[in-house]
Amino acid sequence: MKTKLTACLCILLGMFTIAAAAAIGDAPVEEAPDFSKFPITATFARIVERHRKGEDQWKGHSEPLLLLMSHFVDGGGNWAYQHVVTASARWISYREVGEFWVNQGRTSEISPDQIRQLEGAISALPQTNIYPPFSDFVIVSFWDREKWVTHTYAAKDVAAIYGSIGARYEKLYRR
Repeated sequence: MKTKLTACLCILLGMFTIAAAAAIGDAPVEEAPDFSKFPITATFARIVERHRKGEDQWKGHSEPLLLLMSHFVDGGGNWAYQHVVTASARWISYREVGEFWVNQGRTSEISPDQIRQLEGAISALPQTNIYPPFSDFVIVSFWDREKWVTHTYAAKDVAAIYGSIGARYEKLYRR
């Protein structure tokens, strides 16, 4: 009887191991975004580098980040809206135009409810990069478990993130 029980347990353990290995094999592999599909201006390159490093240098602050999100409003990679959420639950929003000009931004504290909404919105994002037209392109970087990840999405994919932090997706409209 003991031998049959041991054999059954070994078979079950083997089945679970195979199922787990299959599930891991099916998990999407995170790839770094391919930014070569977009206009590489000095502003664009600088912002992409910040996303890769998980840094934001606005007004000299150096707090750890929970979220860094950028979208380009001019269609040429020279004018970007940046949204930052720091580990101390502070939201910072500003515009970066051209090589060195940064517009006075807005800051506010984010409530614990907003942080929970933000976490939910981040966890609902697709696991793969999406490459919409540049006019609808958003770069989003955040902590995923214990690593900093960067993905690209269409604005509609990140609408819940904008809503959770009280921001809005803005485009530059030319008349």
